[in-house]
Amino acid sequence: MQYVNVENYLTPELHKRVEQDVITICKALGYDLNTVEFAIKDGVPYAIDFMNPAPDAELASVGKYNHNWIVENMTEFILKKLKEGWEAPEYRWSARLNPASQPKKK
Repeated sequence: MQYVNVENYLTPELHKRVEQDVITICKALGYDLNTVEFAIKDGVPYAIDFMNPAPDAELASVGKYNHNWIVENMTEFILKKLKEGWEAPEYRWSARLNPASQPKKK
């Protein structure tokens, strides 16, 4: 299987909605990179696969357009982070992964 880039596949309104939903999902998960897949029924997008913080970016899998986009954008992102610095995100579930570091309740 290989992804195919199709121009104007979605209406401008649906494209805007899907794009906003992708941003919302990624921010909620704390992901800098992700792939998000949607099923669309009756004009309503449903996120069906959205927890891919290390997605496949191999040329043979995702095609030239998507491969180049990932390489170019992630290179720019990493260089920006190296220059400006970053803070580690605080995940709500971190207490479950590191219970010993949390204060004990009395």
